Amino acid sequence: MELHRYISFESFVDIVQSKSLKFVYPPVAWEDTYEGYAYRAMQTLSGRERIFSILISRGVDKDHAGLFLNDGLLSTLRYQCWSKAKDKVAMWSIYSYSSKALMISTKSEELEKLTINGRRNVQLMPVNYVQSLSLEDELTALTPTTFTSNLIFQSKRNEFSHEEEIRAYIDTNGILNKQLPLSVPIKNVQEFIGGVLVHPNSPTWYVDVVQEYCKANGINFLGQSRLYKFEM
Repeated sequence: MELHRYISFESFVDIVQSKSLKFVYPPVAWEDTYEGYAYRAMQTLSGRERIFSILISRGVDKDHAGLFLNDGLLSTLRYQCWSKAKDKVAMWSIYSYSSKALMISTKSEELEKLTINGRRNVQLMPVNYVQSLSLEDELTALTPTTFTSNLIFQSKRNEFSHEEEIRAYIDTNGILNKQLPLSVPIKNVQEFIGGVLVHPNSPTWYVDVVQEYCKANGINFLGQSRLYKFEM
């Protein structure tokens, strides 16, 4: 499966130079306070009691419900957002970076190859878009057969469905500093990045800069998006 990420030029350079991807802890790094609704509820006694009650009513046994409420387990996971939306107006508009955004592409298989110390591999999960994001919405998605703590960050409001988001996550096998991104190494950046596309409204000089940088580093340059170019 082909996946895409809309990023700034600085973030692209960081990937190439550091040969790594930065994974973050959602409650710290993601701006949308609806993300991890259940996580935030877990921070209060009343919220934990409500979560436990909902999980039991959904058929989750008490042991698994207690495991879900283990903040220590959840804290070991780090995430990064990707998308199935290729060269879409909405994505360029949201992640514009003053019309200097880039869309980098890769394959899901390349993401799943990434690992920490050869032990913990990156895993992928599609976002579950819901009409209204509530505690019940998030927990209803958890069934006894699919119940894992990573699913606490699977749901997102329907207003964002155009993003067609796929979330990559990795278990750090230990609680690290939640404030700092986790660097996951890339063995071969040229193979990992399938191509780089430039924002449709970028000035010509900027397109040239990105092209030269890609050429110097052996990265496949796809040119500039033509979404705003009138063609007969």
